[in-house]
Amino acid sequence: MPSREWPTGCFEMISALKNPLMMIVPALGMLIFTPIVVFAEQVDDDHALVIMVNIERIRAQLLLADQSLTAGDSEMAFAHAFIPHTTTFPSIKNQLKEIDEKSATQLEAVLTELPVNIRSGGQPVNVLIQDITQIDRLLDGILAKLGPIASDKAMVSQTVAFLLKDALQSYKLSDEGSNRVDYENSIALVYAAELKYEKIANSLTAS
Repeated sequence: MPSREWPTGCFEMISALKNPLMMIVPALGMLIFTPIVVFAEQVDDDHALVIMVNIERIRAQLLLADQSLTAGDSEMAFAHAFIPHTTTFPSIKNQLKEIDEKSATQLEAVLTELPVNIRSGGQPVNVLIQDITQIDRLLDGILAKLGPIASDKAMVSQTVAFLLKDALQSYKLSDEGSNRVDYENSIALVYAAELKYEKIANSLTAS
């Protein structure tokens, strides 16, 4: 059954990686030693940074929920879909409504329904994955309304740094893999950070 079109190789990377620290440490080094001063810049819009970081946190959970659904693991799909609904979205709900009230309301509704529908087992997997795709598109639309700041080097680089810190924290909480949810979170967050970094890597090394 087809999954939504996540970047090529992302599921393989998440499935194959045994120790997220293998990517977290080199990634942190990559950020630290990149010959730019962008990390020392002051971010003018703290609210935008909070939104950007949390949007990527939601995407990481969607990636894992999608992967779990495709693998036939509804328990893990529910666990990952539940986090954005209960934790991540509420933390930025007001800010998102200030940016785009209609999209934020739609996003809240789908994020609420997704874990419920996964748990009930009443929806086919392809329908659930379509819901995940809808959430991803809503996130894209809201991010676009932030304007140029969403692609600003300083903002993106700090988003990457926050995601890597999250990944490290999740790995610690996983007790080196004993807690599967936190362990998978750590890997997906590293991958989310990598994707964000790739969008600005060329401009950073050219600076």
